[in-house]
Amino acid sequence: MRKKYVKIGVWVMAVVMLLSTVSFAASSEVDSELSLLKQYIEYIHRNYKDEVEYSTLLDGAFKGVTDSLGDRFSEYYKDREASSQFTQTVEGEFEGVGLSLHMENGACTVVSPIKGGPAEEAGVKEGDIIIAVDGKSTAEMELVEITSLLRGQKGTEVKITVRRGTNELVFSMKRDTVNSPSVSYEMLTDDIGYIVISSFDSDTALEFKMAKIALTNQGAEKMIIDLRDNPGGLVDQAVNIADQILDSGYISHFETRGKITESISASKTESMMQPIVLLVNGGTASASEILTAALHDNGKATVVGTTTYGKGIAQRMAYIDDEKAVKLSVYYFLTPKKNTIHEVGITPDYIISNTTVTDSDTNKAVYDAFAPMVESVKPAAGDTGLNVYGAQQRLALLGYDVKLTAAMDADTIAAIKLFQKQNGMYVYGILDFTTRDKLDEAARSYAAGAAATDLQLEKAVELLEGK
Repeated sequence: MRKKYVKIGVWVMAVVMLLSTVSFAASSEVDSELSLLKQYIEYIHRNYKDEVEYSTLLDGAFKGVTDSLGDRFSEYYKDREASSQFTQTVEGEFEGVGLSLHMENGACTVVSPIKGGPAEEAGVKEGDIIIAVDGKSTAEMELVEITSLLRGQKGTEVKITVRRGTNELVFSMKRDTVNSPSVSYEMLTDDIGYIVISSFDSDTALEFKMAKIALTNQGAEKMIIDLRDNPGGLVDQAVNIADQILDSGYISHFETRGKITESISASKTESMMQPIVLLVNGGTASASEILTAALHDNGKATVVGTTTYGKGIAQRMAYIDDEKAVKLSVYYFLTPKKNTIHEVGITPDYIISNTTVTDSDTNKAVYDAFAPMVESVKPAAGDTGLNVYGAQQRLALLGYDVKLTAAMDADTIAAIKLFQKQNGMYVYGILDFTTRDKLDEAARSYAAGAAATDLQLEKAVELLEGK
């Protein structure tokens, strides 16, 4: 398998880096404090109860400066081995278990497992919190330490303990060469093409272009682009794909210290004329959000799914010396309409959730605890009761976006209408006896282990078939 190489000299997100050599010189304002810091380090080196190397103390100082920013995406690396882990990820090939991770409130959280990787095949899921690797607690570890434990020689075994809700689960897997898939595609119907972009590495834009051509040659007149669980990658690749689709308009803006310093516009060299639906979820992050915002703000695509991750900042990788490096957040990126994404995400045009619980025993236990729907009523808008609550429970299990309010609110009515439409019933949003029984049957079947329905993808197809 051909190795994919990082392009040097591009702005990047998340795990992607710009490599540069920089010089660090102190201003007169901090000279006295630096002198004090030197005295402090000397004091500890001479007087601490145990032997301690200068290198350890200096690494702690560098790390402390970076940590003081309060930015979980900025990180200090004490050596090339630590920083190269990120480079390998961007190259698209490494030996490990295949997980995209970030630190959230001090916890190592799975953004997404790489499709086809050992972790995904073992059953690790988005949102899992890694609490131990091979029995070693990760409570006091930095992300780079955890990543180092997960990486290793192909064929070696590793055990990962995760917290999922209130449960602790242990997964055993063998490390493998993980090639993060970039683009895959297929025809869904006679005229709807389906493209999955799983990451943005050095060849993604080219792969997307080839997928687009192949699908068009197969008769695709409409496109679904799936960015779900795409953690990001090279920004220039996301920009390139946006440029392939848009015929005009801004793609993104970059802002630092309250001022826009760069704006990227479509080159008008090519465009896609087909109707497009984008699929996104909470694992859609960074460069994926750039592409989503570019197409959405320019009215080029309808967005379906759940609110995106909300990583709207760019990092630059700079080497302090031959070993030490820092990945530093240097820009915010804004949508074409100059809206912020960071810590906010992008809200889809159609908010539809897919259930992530697929374990049949768990589902059966959940279903068995549901409220019975035995009331001789047909709840409509504004009605409340046990039937409504039970229906909401079953709709939520099946992946519909509802809250357990026991009231026929707008979200519940919309979900019932969608359920009715998907099951060939009269679509009017009333929980009649036929709908009630059909819903219970569907929930019971799902709990017994029936395959989950991709409601988001179904909605995308529905929207395109209506155009």
